[in-house]
Amino acid sequence: MNISKGKKEQLSKALAASLPMLRAKIGISQAELADMVEVTRQTVSAFESEQREMPWSMFLAFMMIFTSNPITKRLLEAMEICNEDFSQFIDLK
Repeated sequence: MNISKGKKEQLSKALAASLPMLRAKIGISQAELADMVEVTRQTVSAFESEQREMPWSMFLAFMMIFTSNPITKRLLEAMEICNEDFSQFIDLK
């Protein structure tokens, strides 16, 4: 399964816009999320405020965190960020 560049950009933007809510659901700060993926808090802030485009590798790192939590995974599914194409891409099924 291959995800087009345009679809990757769309998914990355949707996830970036959802980061504050997702972080709140699992009770972590920007700094804590940044530590988990080994970037600075400012980088996470820049993604959330759309000042910086989220690279696909960072999208995947964030998805590993949020899909491992049942609450945030359901939210990602409801927002169609974690959809059938993505699941096939990372072979979750």
